Amino acid sequence: MILTTPTRYHSFAIRGSGMGCFFNACSSAERRGFTLIELLAVIAIIGILLAVGVMSFAGARRGAEMRAAVGTLRSAVSLARQHAVARRRTVALVFRTETDAQGRQRNCYYVFEKNGTAISGSAGTTLVVLPNTIPWPADGGLVYNMRADRIGTLQTINEQDDSRRRVNWIEAGAAGWSSGDDFGFQVAEKFFVPPGVKVLVDGSDRGFILFYANGRTSGVGVRTLTLIDRLRETTTRTLEIYPMLGVIRMQ
Repeated sequence: MILTTPTRYHSFAIRGSGMGCFFNACSSAERRGFTLIELLAVIAIIGILLAVGVMSFAGARRGAEMRAAVGTLRSAVSLARQHAVARRRTVALVFRTETDAQGRQRNCYYVFEKNGTAISGSAGTTLVVLPNTIPWPADGGLVYNMRADRIGTLQTINEQDDSRRRVNWIEAGAAGWSSGDDFGFQVAEKFFVPPGVKVLVDGSDRGFILFYANGRTSGVGVRTLTLIDRLRETTTRTLEIYPMLGVIRMQ
């Protein structure tokens, strides 16, 4: 005889309507949603996290701009000195504050190589040199008066006269040409410093440093290039250029 155990069937009641709670397993706590206060708290936390992230990104970006500016200026100083020694000519590293293509005021620098000296007859906007001694750039090229610290553009006065050019000054200033003024032509493109960094030359946003054929620089003391974070003006870097050897040291 085979004994069998009766099969027991368990029944479960489905309470509630639709697909709400099955097998009586849902509690009233699981059925309620978020309150307005809880939603506002979550939104506030997300806002704080976003603000911290944006601030961190902005700080990292400013730090990258400062490092890029320091590297660029160190290279510019070194290359200007090397160019002066290699060419056996005076080279001017000229700093200015100008408007870029986006309309922002930014520091920039030019590089000029000495090409000659003005002679008698030079005055105002007229630059006079000895005939057939200067390979003039095309009209519109930049020329720099190393005594007056002033930049202008060249313009031919007479095609048959190779000894003189008109200089249209692009910078304000009372000083024009005088006999004995050294001048140079631009040898590199104008370069803008990153917009978040301000550069001061010996404390001024306008200035120049001359590099001579022997590797020395102009001035009787240490020349300084101070880089300042425009948003956090306490963040600075200083490049010191020693006149005797042209050595650069960063503080």
